[in-house]
Amino acid sequence: MRDRSRPAGAPGGVLILTAATGGGHDSVAAALREALHGLAPAVGVRVLDPLAGPLSPGRWYDATVAHAPWLWGLFYRATDNGLAVRLGAAAGALLWARRLRAVIETERPALVVAVHPLCARLAAGVLRATPGAPSLHCVVTDLVTFHRCWACDGVAAFYVATPEARDALAALGVPRGRVRVTGLPVRAAFGRAARPPAGDAPPRVLLLGGGCPSRQVERVARALAASPRPPRLVVVCGRNARLRRRLARALGPRATVLGWRDDIAALMRWSTLVVARGGPTTLAEALSQARPVVIYQALPGQEAGNVALAEQTGVGRYIPDVAALARAVATPADSPPAADPAQAAWWAGAARRVVACLLAARAPAPPAPAVPRFAPARPEEALTSR
Repeated sequence: MRDRSRPAGAPGGVLILTAATGGGHDSVAAALREALHGLAPAVGVRVLDPLAGPLSPGRWYDATVAHAPWLWGLFYRATDNGLAVRLGAAAGALLWARRLRAVIETERPALVVAVHPLCARLAAGVLRATPGAPSLHCVVTDLVTFHRCWACDGVAAFYVATPEARDALAALGVPRGRVRVTGLPVRAAFGRAARPPAGDAPPRVLLLGGGCPSRQVERVARALAASPRPPRLVVVCGRNARLRRRLARALGPRATVLGWRDDIAALMRWSTLVVARGGPTTLAEALSQARPVVIYQALPGQEAGNVALAEQTGVGRYIPDVAALARAVATPADSPPAADPAQAAWWAGAARRVVACLLAARAPAPPAPAVPRFAPARPEEALTSR
C-alpha cells in the first residue's frame, strides 16, 4: 500500500501499521484511515508498511497462496506455537525495528494501530524501549481462527470481528477486558445501506480471487461460463495480469474479466451472488452488502473458521468441487440466502466502531478540578478542623 496519508506527527496523530501479505490487511488499514478522516478530520493519519522492501514477507505469501496453498498450510501450523512466534519476532526486530523506531520517534503519534500480527509484535518491542511511548492497539483481521502471533503482550486493546475470535484470544491468555467485538472494518464504500439483490434470471455472479488469485479461479470461471444455464459473470483477477488476459481470451463475451479494482462494493451491489476464496475481508464485505457467498477455496488452518462462520450464519456455503459449485450457482434453490439487512448494517459499521474506540483512547484525560485554597489538602485535615 502506498502511503498517501497525512503525517501522524500532528498532535493526537494515529500511525496505522500494515503489511502487504494479500490484500486484506491493506484494505482494513484503508478502512480505518477513511473512518478516522470522517469522524475526526483534524487528526493526522499515516498508513505505513514497516515490512516493505526486498525481504517483505508479502512476496513469499502471495506466491505460496497462489501456487501452493498446501505449503502455506504447513508453514502456518508449524509456526503456530510460542517458540516459533518468539523466534519470528526476534528476526523481525533485527530486520525492521530500526525503521519503525525512526518513524515513531520523528512523528510522535498519539496512537499506534497494528492490523497485522508481525506489525503488532514489531511495534510492541519498539514501544517498550521508547520513553513516553504511545499506546498500541491491534485490529485482528481474521474472523474466527487465527495464528497465536496475534496474542501479543503490550497491546492496550484488541478489536475482533466475532465473539469466537474474542474467545480464541482469551484462550491464548489475553484478558477479556482488553478485547472488543466490533466486526471487521470495511471501507466506506461498503457503508451504503444494503439492498436485496435483484431477482432477475440468470443470476449475476461476481467471482473474486483476492489480490493474487490461484489457478482455482480460472477453473471456477470456466465451469461457470460452460454451465447449461450460465450466469452473467464478472471475474476480478486482482494483480494477476497474466490470468486476466488468459481468461479474457478464453471466455470472450461470456464473462467480463477485470484486473485490480477499487469498486468492489459497487460490483457486489450489482451481483446476486459472490463466489470467492474464504478470505476474511471478502467475507466481511459480502456480509456488509447482504450478499450470499459461495466459497470455492479456503487456506488450511487460517480460513477454516471463516467457512464455519459463513455456514453457521446461513449466508455462505463451502463448495470446493468445481462441478458441484457450477451446478449450485445454476440452481437458485441451492444457493445460500442473502444476509439479514440488520446484520449487514452491523458489519458495514465496523470501521466507525473501532475508530470511535481509538479516538476515545487518544483523548487526553480531563484535568483534575482545581482545589480551592481554603479546602483541606487531605481528608484527615477535614476531620481535625471541625
